[in-house]
Amino acid sequence: MTEPALIKGNTSSAKVWGQFILAIATAQSELALCHAVADYLPQFIPADRVSVTRLISDGKAFEVFVVNGEKQVLAEGEQLPFDQVNLQAVIKTQRPHLTQIHPDSPYLDLAELAKQGIVMTISVPLNVLGQTIGSLNVAAKTMLLDHPDIIELIEQIATLLAMNLERQSLYDQTQFAMERYRSYTDQLRILNEIGCQLSAAVTKAEVFDTISQAISQVINVDRVSYAVPMDDVQGFQIFRFSGNNYIPTDIVIPAAGSGLEHTYQTGRPTFFDLSDQRYSEHRILASFGLKVGWSVPVRISNQIIGILNAASSRTDLDGQEQLDLLTTLGGLMGATLERIAVQDEAAMILKEIAYQARYDTLTNLPNRALFYQQLEDALAAGQSNDQQLAVLFIDLDRFKHINDTLGHTIGDKLLCAIAKQLQQIFPSSDTVARLGGDEFVVLLPQINHPQAVAQTAQTILTALETPLQVDGHSIFLGGSIGISLFPAHGTTPGTLMKHADIAMYHAKEQGRNNYQFYDAKLSTRLQRRIAIEHALRDAIANDELSLVFHPQICLTSGNIEGLEALVRWKNSALGSIHPDQFIPIAEESGLIEALSDWVLDQSLDTIKRLRRSHPELYVAVNFSAQEFSSVTSFLNRVITTLRKHQLPASALELEITESVFLQAEATTKQLMQALKAEGIRIAIDDFGTGFSSLSYLVNLPLDILKIDRSFIHRLGHDPRNDGIVRGTIEIAKSLGMACVAEGVETLEQLSQLQQLGCQCCQGFLFSKPVPASELDALLQQDLNPLMTTS
Repeated sequence: MTEPALIKGNTSSAKVWGQFILAIATAQSELALCHAVADYLPQFIPADRVSVTRLISDGKAFEVFVVNGEKQVLAEGEQLPFDQVNLQAVIKTQRPHLTQIHPDSPYLDLAELAKQGIVMTISVPLNVLGQTIGSLNVAAKTMLLDHPDIIELIEQIATLLAMNLERQSLYDQTQFAMERYRSYTDQLRILNEIGCQLSAAVTKAEVFDTISQAISQVINVDRVSYAVPMDDVQGFQIFRFSGNNYIPTDIVIPAAGSGLEHTYQTGRPTFFDLSDQRYSEHRILASFGLKVGWSVPVRISNQIIGILNAASSRTDLDGQEQLDLLTTLGGLMGATLERIAVQDEAAMILKEIAYQARYDTLTNLPNRALFYQQLEDALAAGQSNDQQLAVLFIDLDRFKHINDTLGHTIGDKLLCAIAKQLQQIFPSSDTVARLGGDEFVVLLPQINHPQAVAQTAQTILTALETPLQVDGHSIFLGGSIGISLFPAHGTTPGTLMKHADIAMYHAKEQGRNNYQFYDAKLSTRLQRRIAIEHALRDAIANDELSLVFHPQICLTSGNIEGLEALVRWKNSALGSIHPDQFIPIAEESGLIEALSDWVLDQSLDTIKRLRRSHPELYVAVNFSAQEFSSVTSFLNRVITTLRKHQLPASALELEITESVFLQAEATTKQLMQALKAEGIRIAIDDFGTGFSSLSYLVNLPLDILKIDRSFIHRLGHDPRNDGIVRGTIEIAKSLGMACVAEGVETLEQLSQLQQLGCQCCQGFLFSKPVPASELDALLQQDLNPLMTTS
């Protein structure tokens, strides 16, 4: 679902909300209240029409009371039959009713609204003094009204309107009492003032103080208090408003045997003669000379939340008359407290919405929108002060692998840990933000020299190299950082961010876990990279990929034992693209699985034909370590393709690099054991150039070690290098593994490898990689030059 823009201009939302509260607080009529809600509501949500409807004629019709927005239909004053309009649903269900409008709706109101382009409406009942008097209705020309935050906000405002209508009703009752009891003009004037004060009250303390003052003015009392029921109503906590402290402030009175319990259970306002020693707190008050008392329940949403109490030493007061006054004040108090609660809750929703629009909800760092605003401000300051600044674009290395292997919950916790690391590095004057995914950005608003930026970038890299402990996992990440400078690399937020992003990709190309400054030449390289990624998505469908096969020669027999499949790509627009370019892009863009499946399918198709005359021949296919994250998925892909070509597992050898050792050990071991159980050989390619770990060689079911060409190239020229080659061959022998030397190009290299006991070689000395069409002829040759010359 698209996140709605609930507030137009988040920075001013609090001000607009305050104006709205003031408008409804100072409204002096139902019409003014409804107009205030209708006028302000479109400023909070995407609304094209707001209306308030009232039930009339004993509930047989609706009257359109107030309209803001589309007024061509259902105008103010128009009456609608109850059974012919969709509004009846909200009255019948007593719940908010969300409706998607269709032009052929049988309801009069929906059909008319549809003519004006309205596609969705929500109606919320207005409950005043225990009765449903109508509804608050919001209509829009978009489908955004079904967002939970919008629905909740409309409900809160509807409740706020109902509370104020209830307040207005109570106010009207007070006005009626003034007309009826002329002799009590002063008392009613005070109540009127109290009603106005309560309308503007925004805290509980203000309500308590106002009610206490009102009671002291309209009734000759010695003490006013407010009692709040404790959990399970086992007692009541007392808050003294005014008067003598006969019962200490904040004391808790046990409910059993108290007048408070009687009032709470009956739910009715009660006048007490304190000379009656029936109730515990009354005996205390009577001991200080108080004669009479009153207790009035205070309600919110028809639930008693407290009891308003007054006590006096006078006996000449009209107990029932004073009880009526206290009941009115208790009603005003409850309505005001409920209005404040609704107001506070709605304000919190608005605050949360405004926060989410500017901050990342996972890490609580500024998000992309806020960062761009801060970058704009920093650029304006930099231009006026002739000050340089820097943007550091950070992308975590291997984060996708963490999500794939350990799960998104671990990934989220890891992102939070990284956010804390970054916040600890930078002072408050710098800005750290999360752009999304595993991308972070840092703004350095004042720099004196690029070298200082480089030192900062290195500080970040050092922190990211530190293993993080997350739910029992020790996780190594690292990061790639791209840097752009103002004004050297751009003068706008968009340009600086784009150039920092380009530099970050260059850092990844340089082997990751490093930082790079932007250079204009990088833009051309990035454009080519993007072009390669886009073209790669269609390469298989366009039949642009091809395979060549590099033979692996048995030094004992001189025969070709296996063929390593190597993928080649020639694009009509980009030309020939080396695997070192497009395979890393395939891994980063999620295309590696489709590419590997194509190579596997084509390789097995070729080897199936060749095994008719060479039944022991196998094909070696390279796979990315990324594909080892799911045991079931990878195994199914391989086995399904073997069965498709009706080949035994011995026809296939899987080649993987040492980066597989960086995967979760349990997952890697499980997958290799499963492959081994099927009879598939597993080779470690380029051994010695990566994470060479003897413990992994011992614990994992491997068949072949392939010595990297860089060691073979230096063979005979560096004793230490020769020792590594000799040691690798001995390790393979001791573990019962075969050893294949890659990149053999000279007779001297071949001779030394044969003396060292290497069983198998491949390289240009024997043959270059050839297409499938040349394999039949190649297989007829004895490719071991030493055997030929002997």
